Formats: sequence, structure tokens, C-alpha cells
Amino acid sequence: KEMGNYEDAIEKYEAAKEIFDNAEIIKLIIDVKAKYGKSKKLYSDANKFFKSKDWQLAEKNITEYIKLCPNNETAQALYSKIKESIKAVEIQSLIDEINNLIDDDSFDKAETKIDELRNLDSTNKFITEAENKIVNIKKEIETLNHNIEKAVFEERWNDVVKLCEKTLSINDDVKIRQIQINAKEKLDRFELIENIKKHISNGNIDLAKREIRDFESKYNDAENKNILKEIRKLLFEVEEEQNSDNKKTLPNTTPLETKPLMTCWISITALSVSIRFRMATAESAGFSFSK
Repeated sequence: KEMGNYEDAIEKYEAAKEIFDNAEIIKLIIDVKAKYGKSKKLYSDANKFFKSKDWQLAEKNITEYIKLCPNNETAQALYSKIKESIKAVEIQSLIDEINNLIDDDSFDKAETKIDELRNLDSTNKFITEAENKIVNIKKEIETLNHNIEKAVFEERWNDVVKLCEKTLSINDDVKIRQIQINAKEKLDRFELIENIKKHISNGNIDLAKREIRDFESKYNDAENKNILKEIRKLLFEVEEEQNSDNKKTLPNTTPLETKPLMTCWISITALSVSIRFRMATAESAGFSFSK
């Protein structure tokens, strides 16, 4: 009975009962039969839960069974299978969690979970794959940050926007997002300035004034006030030239087609250089990159 061989114990107690037939033997038979019935149910339930992949209940039942029948090799084999299945589930759960952490750019947490996986299954190939993936992502981010810094220094704002977009698709960094916003703002300013220059050079004074008002409403800071001042000065000069030309009655001539047009273009070119120099120096100290 102590070894868990209840069928043999019951058979022997029944034989003893035929000879001695006393209350003690009858009590032992009842006790052994009860434990035998319990052990059969425990094993049956353990096997049932194993097949349904309810690993926790399967482990609980087979553990209780082994306490009653410690030498049952079939039960020991089932117990090993259950433990292996539980371990496989834990491993897969860690792998899924590591992948999610890498996708969320939580590299430090991912590396902690990789260590947990290593303790659970040191030979798992996923460990090397995950570590290499993290290293490659970090290298890619470092390269992108360097390229962004270089593009900012060279004032290649279109490239800055694209590089920031690529970096943010890998790693959502607040600093990179702000750099992208700043670069887009610079592009908007340049586009507005180019439109104003175009309108002035074409003699579209009303359109130029409208764009100037738009520029002033969007970029009302000290540096841009200087740019506006130069633009207004040029606008005034062109208006004066137009007014002067309109007073003339030269045949076959139209405004801005006479010699002052060359003066206008020279002024616009000078303004363009001045604006770009001011825009390049403005806010440049605000860009910083972490290694």
C-alpha cells in the first residue's frame, strides 16, 4: 500500500480477510479501496486536462496522484510531459513579450526579459536573434540621428523631414519629433518667402501684400520682423518703380520692363541671400541630439 500498488494491496487484504475476517482487516480494505478510487480519478483528470492543454490543472492532479502512487512510471512520464508543456508555454509567452517590447522601442525592458528567457532555456535560438535585432535597431537609429544632425547643419530641410519620419517609424523620440516640426516650419517659411518674391518680381503688389500679412501672422518674432522689414522695403521700391513707370508715356513699354527691372531683380536676389542667412542662423542652437 505504501508504494501505491493499491490493486495488489486490495487483493492481499481480501485473501487475509478470508482467513482472519476481523474488523481491522475490513477497515484496511475500505481505506485502500477509497485511496485507489481517488488515485484513479486523479490520474484520469490529469490525463484529461493534459489533452485539453489545461496545464495548471493537469499538473495539480498528477502531482496529487504521484503522492499516492510515487512509483507509477506512467504517471511520472505524464508528469514530465506536463512540465515540458508548461515550460514551452512560458517560453513562448516570454518570446511574445520580448517582441512586443522591441516593437515599442523598450529595449532595456526587452533585454531584461531576454535574461529571463536565458535562465529558462539557455539554448533557445531566439535569444541571439532578439539581441542582434536590438543591436541593429540601435545602430540604425544612431546612423539616422547622425544624418539628421548633418542635414540640419547643411540646412537640407526636406531631408531633415524625411530622415525624422524614418527615425520616428523606428523609435518615437520626442526630440526627433520636435526637430521635424522645426524643419517643416522652416520649409513653410521659405515657401511663403519665395511666393512673396515671385509676386513682387511679377509686379503683383496686392498678392505680395496679402502674402506678407500671412507671413506676419504666422511668424511674428524678432528675427522674422527683420525679414519683413527688408521685404517691405523692397516692396516699397518696386511700387515706386511702378508708379514712376506709369507716369511715363513711353511707347510699347509696360511696368517693370524698363531699366528699373534690373534694379528690382538685384534687390530681390540680395533679399533672398539675406533671408536665407537669417533663417539659417535662427534657432540653430535649438537643435541637439543624444548619442
